[in-house]
Amino acid sequence: MEQVEQHVRESIARRFPGAEIHVGWDPDMEKVAGYVLWSGFERKKFITRQKLLFGALRKDLGDEAQHVSIIFAHTPNEYEVMSAC
Repeated sequence: MEQVEQHVRESIARRFPGAEIHVGWDPDMEKVAGYVLWSGFERKKFITRQKLLFGALRKDLGDEAQHVSIIFAHTPNEYEVMSAC
């Protein structure tokens, strides 16, 4: 399923320029999971970020998108704050 992971990375990189992508194949869930850091998520609600992210993945990956679990969408600033805790 490395191919699915690569397609996810390519889609996110294309749709969210400059994003920091941290995704990988989870063998227990048999799905791709992770998080994305992108400054374009600033001032967007959690649900809006998820709709943007998964909408892009569904459009680009088609049926392959069923192999994607949760991908959290944070801004770099949010991640920095979370990491400091």
